[in-house]
Amino acid sequence: MALGRRAVALPFPCAKIRYNIGMSVKEIEAAITQLPVGDVTELMSWLAEHHAEVWDKQIEYDLDSGKLDALLAEVDKEYEAGLAKPL
Repeated sequence: MALGRRAVALPFPCAKIRYNIGMSVKEIEAAITQLPVGDVTELMSWLAEHHAEVWDKQIEYDLDSGKLDALLAEVDKEYEAGLAKPL
């Protein structure tokens, strides 16, 4: 089976650069099912860290772009009105 190329882009602007990988998601999933348990555990750990990094970049982008300004203003307003409760 020939491997196709797939363009991948992340949801934030620096990800407008597309990366070509030689496997589809289904092919990657199939390959993962062939890994030993220890390698799956290592992969899961890496994916969790990678996901956190992607999330952090997305939040940073949303903050910098002003996408969260209205929400943050609402939170500030509620806090100033004494509606916040200690965690």
